[in-house]
Amino acid sequence: MALRRRLLSCASPVAQENHPSRTLCSAFGQPPKQNNPSNLSKCTFLKLDMEPESPKQPQGHNSNINRSNKFGFLKIFTFSGFPSSLHHHLDHPDPNFHKTVYGCASLLEFLTKHGIACDVPKLICFMTLQCVKNSDFLFVIDFSVKFKSLLTPNCYKALFDSLATTSLLPGMKHLYTEMLDVVSPGVHTFNTMVHAYSSHGYMVESNQFVCKMIQSGFAPNLSTFTSLIMGYSVTKDLEAALRVFHKNMVEHGCVPDSKCYEHLILGLCFTKKLGLAQRLLDQMQRQGLTPTWAVFDEIVICCCKLKKYGEAAQVVDHMISSGGYTPELIHCRTLICGLYEQGQRERADAVFHKLLQCGEYSDDDIAWTILIGGLRWKKGLAQEFSPLFQAMLLSECYLSPQTHFMLNQVLHRKARCA
Repeated sequence: MALRRRLLSCASPVAQENHPSRTLCSAFGQPPKQNNPSNLSKCTFLKLDMEPESPKQPQGHNSNINRSNKFGFLKIFTFSGFPSSLHHHLDHPDPNFHKTVYGCASLLEFLTKHGIACDVPKLICFMTLQCVKNSDFLFVIDFSVKFKSLLTPNCYKALFDSLATTSLLPGMKHLYTEMLDVVSPGVHTFNTMVHAYSSHGYMVESNQFVCKMIQSGFAPNLSTFTSLIMGYSVTKDLEAALRVFHKNMVEHGCVPDSKCYEHLILGLCFTKKLGLAQRLLDQMQRQGLTPTWAVFDEIVICCCKLKKYGEAAQVVDHMISSGGYTPELIHCRTLICGLYEQGQRERADAVFHKLLQCGEYSDDDIAWTILIGGLRWKKGLAQEFSPLFQAMLLSECYLSPQTHFMLNQVLHRKARCA
């Protein structure tokens, strides 16, 4: 009401009584700094500055020729074709209108108070697209509550999707509570809530929404179970994750996809359950599913942590030979040094030569990571440095002068120490 009184107090009596649209079309000036954007009553985006009435034009003269383009912007709110006109205008906006979250909020409140036709759900959805900071999203949620009786299921879906990208759990919970008075949540809403809580490891709340989903008459689907497996993997509760994978999914007739396998394998590798992770990887490939780079990389890390360097070398060889993925150099450094320490010199040389041949890393990167950053600091591996350096030279690797100088220094230093 404070906003409305301020708007109308700035307009002439004629405009107040008969021409709210004229007030609107002069309402978009430069927005002042706003210290508290969440309080809409303090918003002064709709600044009124009425223009004097134009003199009458001679008969036959087109009075619209010199009229301000602000009236063109007004049309999108006064006709029933609002949605398409809005999008057209936003592509070619009035230079005096500021497409910010708070500017749109001021505009929407002004329109609804004056009874000017507009599509509230679409404008609310547009506001979510203008959000930049978390405070913007929270403002839109608070603001949309005023119009919740007008919002559609698709509008709520857009709001949930926007909040899910920022993981604003309090805002999502508040929005869910408000929407219960207007529409019934669907499968998408429940799955969005389950995924949001699971990604943060809040499994009690996540399972509560699964129960609400079942009570509402919806059966959990693959997306639901994938989120639960991800959450249990995050919290290292692998027993619960395996129960969901082997029992709950089977009971509901869900077949795991590559994402479901990935979350479970990553969780198993993180807890060093290498054997089970490898069996799931084999099962995944038998089903015709292609593992992601993250799956192979995590298995390599797990093998190195357990000092099973031979198995890690097999995975790296498969990654490079298939041409699909390339292992991280830092993990290859751990692998090569570990193989040398275990006396598996031939296998270590093979991994190094594979890296040179894969073509994914520059010769300088390999030299600094494997030779200088790895073997240089390892005791007892001085005899391994020279052959690998010579292998790079024989392979006609391009090394910068700085790298070549550093490698020669390391070579001479190790020769003196020997």
